[in-house]
Amino acid sequence: VFFTEQALSHPFRKAPPISTMAELKDKIVHLKSGLFPDVNVFLTLHKNISTNPHILTQRLSSITIDTDSGTRTSTNGTHDHFAIMDASRIASIDHLAIAVNSALLRTVNSASNSTNGNRTSPQMGQKRGRALDTIVCAGGSTNVGAVLKDFAFSESSTAAEEAKIEAETRSEYNVVLIGIGTTLEQYMDTMMNDHIALASSQHQPETIADMVAFFGRERSKEEVMQLIKIFKTTKEEVAMQGLEKAIINRVAAKFYI
Repeated sequence: VFFTEQALSHPFRKAPPISTMAELKDKIVHLKSGLFPDVNVFLTLHKNISTNPHILTQRLSSITIDTDSGTRTSTNGTHDHFAIMDASRIASIDHLAIAVNSALLRTVNSASNSTNGNRTSPQMGQKRGRALDTIVCAGGSTNVGAVLKDFAFSESSTAAEEAKIEAETRSEYNVVLIGIGTTLEQYMDTMMNDHIALASSQHQPETIADMVAFFGRERSKEEVMQLIKIFKTTKEEVAMQGLEKAIINRVAAKFYI
């Protein structure tokens, strides 16, 4: 079970400038899991980003943060803390919350299997961090390569092909920045990092209200049919339950059936 709150209702070690707090206070979703209450999860929506999302993904992999009260440095090489996802394929905040919960459970299972000497487990092991595995769990397929291409701007994505030409994107990309296991300050610092620039004088994340509206927007028939195909659901299920519930049911069950 996840509870959604605005991020500024939560304490953090060092406050950013008041102006930054005022700008971001209605734009960061903070998810709290009943199963993992000590793990912070932050989300923001960024529309029409200027940097190619494949390049942005590469830049996020070089981010480092302090953990364990500053006694240890953690890198984002496996995208354990930060990852970006194609926002056009997200049905709701609940869709992301279920994916986060699945990723955290898979991390626990992977650690348990490793401890028990089981190296044949289908879990993610050490190759994919929690933020990136959230995207894998949010996708409609159990084919990891296909999900990373369609949702996470991997090497085989259209964005990666565009990035071979130039770093600035000419396509319209809307993304969600997923932050896991960070403080609010670290999440905001990453958004404001000069190389990430998802929160700057030229670009600001959308408000939470606008995020909810974007996920729940009326979609064209062509887009609905594309999502039905991607999430392996059916027109009948969508007609009966609605698109969001059909997608959520698929995401919640795909690794457990």
